[in-house]
Amino acid sequence: MVSKLQTTIKYWRWWLGASNSKGHGVHSPFVFDFIIDLLNDDREFYAFQQIENSHKITKPERKVNRLLFRMVDYYQPKNIVNIGNGNNIQTQYLAAANHLIEMNTIKETDVYSLQSSIDKIGKLDFIVFNSNKSNDTLNQFEILLSAFHNNTFLIFKNIHLSKEAEANWQSIQNHSSVKATIDLFHFGIVLFNQDFKVKQHFKLRF
Repeated sequence: MVSKLQTTIKYWRWWLGASNSKGHGVHSPFVFDFIIDLLNDDREFYAFQQIENSHKITKPERKVNRLLFRMVDYYQPKNIVNIGNGNNIQTQYLAAANHLIEMNTIKETDVYSLQSSIDKIGKLDFIVFNSNKSNDTLNQFEILLSAFHNNTFLIFKNIHLSKEAEANWQSIQNHSSVKATIDLFHFGIVLFNQDFKVKQHFKLRF
């Protein structure tokens, strides 16, 4: 685990190498739309105040959860799966984006338990990996592969939390099934969309 000072230094190094959040120089239509319609969306949804008035939420946590909310509201996945110990506040944001979405939490790290749970759900639309510390992360990713489809969104939290987390992130970026990734420092987005003809990785200031 890195210290708070190390995290701050790492963040500013990342920030200097990341693209601006205005979409300038981004040639992917999908990522450009993501920047314009989601990263730059400053609307105050009613659900934000409902949740944030009931909980003490740090600024980074609020920022991340608001973007997850906007992603669910914008892309309208049919199901959401939290892998690991997703906190209650995050779940409230995700559920508030669309009350009709099927919400699932899978706490088991055992690969066989994970496979059984996924078999019951079927194809996965929006998955959040809440922990990136475990050595099992890559094994879990491999198990989930058969349930991913062209429009699946895979979210990895804390991708720069430790050397192990960064190694996991790099391995997933390099996986043959992955078409594009978006590094927002606090979390990463993995895409499988075949519209990306060439594998692309983006770092966006957030």
